[in-house]
Amino acid sequence: MAFTRELAALRAREAVRLLLGALQDSRMVARFVDAYAAAHDRRGLTAHAAAHRELLLNIRREALLALCAQLIAGLPRRITGRAGKPMKPADVVAGDAFRAEFFVQMAAALKWSEEELEDFWSDLEVYAQIAARQTVPMRSGSASRGAVGPFVDRCALLLDPSMFEQARRAAGKFLVELDALAEKTLKQAFAARRKKGGLF
Repeated sequence: MAFTRELAALRAREAVRLLLGALQDSRMVARFVDAYAAAHDRRGLTAHAAAHRELLLNIRREALLALCAQLIAGLPRRITGRAGKPMKPADVVAGDAFRAEFFVQMAAALKWSEEELEDFWSDLEVYAQIAARQTVPMRSGSASRGAVGPFVDRCALLLDPSMFEQARRAAGKFLVELDALAEKTLKQAFAARRKKGGLF
């Protein structure tokens, strides 16, 4: 059964629902920031409600960038059904449809303006460019992935610039969690299509 544009859009909508739901329900970002503050005696990160809220929003945006970068990187394997398998022209069309629908639905769910979505795309492109230049291969969930990358540096700068290396190590560990969530989201979003007798 060909993976059509319509099926790809359905899977994209499901991926957005799963991803944003998991972020909200698990309070991943808040747990990360609060655990860091407690572990390193950085009470100032949580002492002021307005500043704490702004920090969570900024790190949540970085987390979304990391999640989207990992999710899009894993998309070809989900569409073709096997890692490393070349994408046919129809697969490329399906991938494009997934990405387009995914970002439209995510922007709608987060109530982003067109300008906010374009800014997000611009930052996501930076993530992709940096990842393409990295010399160390990164595998989803591996410890090596946590040591490098734009998320690690940008998150550390937001979290605790005066203790940058300490914050960087914490961000690296958090990135492993984010990678696992991205992989889980893709797996669940595409699972319905594989079920016998399933609608998709």
